[in-house]
Amino acid sequence: MKHRLVLLLGLGAVAAILASASLGQAAATEPTAAANKCKAAGYRHTVVRGRHKCVRLPAPQTTIRSKPAKSTGETTASFMFASNKPKSTFRCRLDDEAFTSCVSPKTYSALLLGEHHFEVRATARRRADPTPAGYDWAVLDVRPPITSIEDAPPSSTISTHATFGFSSDEAGGRFECQLDGGAFTACTSPKTYNGLAIGSHTFAVRAIDIAGNVDQTPAPLSWAIIPPPKACADGQDNDGDGKVDYPSDLGCSSAEDDTEAPDPAACSDSQDNDADGKTDYPSDPGCSSGNDTDEADPPKPPFCSDGIDNDADGEVDYPADPGCTSTADTDEFNPPPCHASYPTICLDPAVSDYDCAGGSGNGPGYVYETNFTVLAPDPYGLDSDHDGIGCET
Repeated sequence: MKHRLVLLLGLGAVAAILASASLGQAAATEPTAAANKCKAAGYRHTVVRGRHKCVRLPAPQTTIRSKPAKSTGETTASFMFASNKPKSTFRCRLDDEAFTSCVSPKTYSALLLGEHHFEVRATARRRADPTPAGYDWAVLDVRPPITSIEDAPPSSTISTHATFGFSSDEAGGRFECQLDGGAFTACTSPKTYNGLAIGSHTFAVRAIDIAGNVDQTPAPLSWAIIPPPKACADGQDNDGDGKVDYPSDLGCSSAEDDTEAPDPAACSDSQDNDADGKTDYPSDPGCSSGNDTDEADPPKPPFCSDGIDNDADGEVDYPADPGCTSTADTDEFNPPPCHASYPTICLDPAVSDYDCAGGSGNGPGYVYETNFTVLAPDPYGLDSDHDGIGCET
């Protein structure tokens, strides 16, 4: 409760007032000097039973007229205030700060989360409000966090596994994930899903900050798992035969074939595998059947045992064909007739004459062998000394 205090003026002022009081009624009609002294000292002037007195005025009362809500997410606070005394000045303070001069409205910005206290007091005629007006309120975290997806599978993939990396713009919170429209469940980054089905999928993640604010617009992502390409169109050598996909790999009937193996047998693959100009069974003699895996022709038997009249003399193979010395003989052609006088070399009796090569004879045949056996009658005279040896050296 405010109390009014009446004070006497200083000795000089009292003497002046007493002097004026002796004048009686004149003192009451000439208060100007005394009133000015009271006013200068912050008091109100009054005359009581003819005496001039200075009465201490009541202190101003401060009121807050506008303020933030008791709980708010705003980090800016503005206060409007007033005094019941005209021409009052004001001093304000926030929380534990010192009082400083201020005017209405007073605004504070960038307030920290938590509880705050504001005070303002008016001063009028050198008297300050001994009971400043105060207000308590709290700045709460009401802004939801923002969630971002940083890593995700491509929009289309053959992988049935998916891994997501995500973050929040506020530290210290937690996350909840959702797959294909199911319930949100607690998760951490990265989040991996395995064994997903072929088809379209959706993923969403939302952050929850330490104040419990939930991101109301979870970060979404959609992707599709597609069937893998067939074995005959996947760019892989699935059967290890050195050939990849259709049409290079003979195990592929088309690009839609899902197996590269087995390759068809060499004798039914439409390829001339042994480069003999003949393809597959029964055209290629190297093929015993369509399942034969080797098109290479078997080795041919010698001419003298192949069942063929190779020299067209009407005789086939050994021993029928005189050109064959055995079944292993590779030449069926008949040798020319040889003169019996020269058993170790073959001289054609149809030739009119032979001479030793390098001698003085004029042929037309010449014998290049030397020191060979000569039997009578030696029609070509090759054994000139008749010692049974022809063209001696």
